[in-house]
Amino acid sequence: MEKSGGDDKKKNEKKEEENKEVARKFDETDVRESIKGSNTFDEEQLGYMDFLEAIVKVADVYPFSEEELANMVTFEMKMMFFVQKLEDKFKNLKENFRASLDTRAMEFHFQPRVVVDEEDDDDFDMDG
Repeated sequence: MEKSGGDDKKKNEKKEEENKEVARKFDETDVRESIKGSNTFDEEQLGYMDFLEAIVKVADVYPFSEEELANMVTFEMKMMFFVQKLEDKFKNLKENFRASLDTRAMEFHFQPRVVVDEEDDDDFDMDG
């Protein structure tokens, strides 16, 4: 009888291990490997277009779980997963930058002016 109790315990442990989410192994080296060739003149820098290309490449090779794949039916949803992660990580940076721009605009009393002068016909008018 003791033997069967031990067998049940081992079976339960195996089921628990199967039910646990497999830990993803996708670190910086995997990211660098996936975006290889998406750099400008320096391997440590990305231009804007290269950055966008890198997000697409990472979204393509990232090992999503089966549950996540069921929720992300389109490639755009996979990309938005990473965009949201970036948004969450750098939210303070973005808010501080916007605040500094607002502060600078108020400091210099910058008031944009919109000038629309369609009535005057001058020599430089391309409309005729």
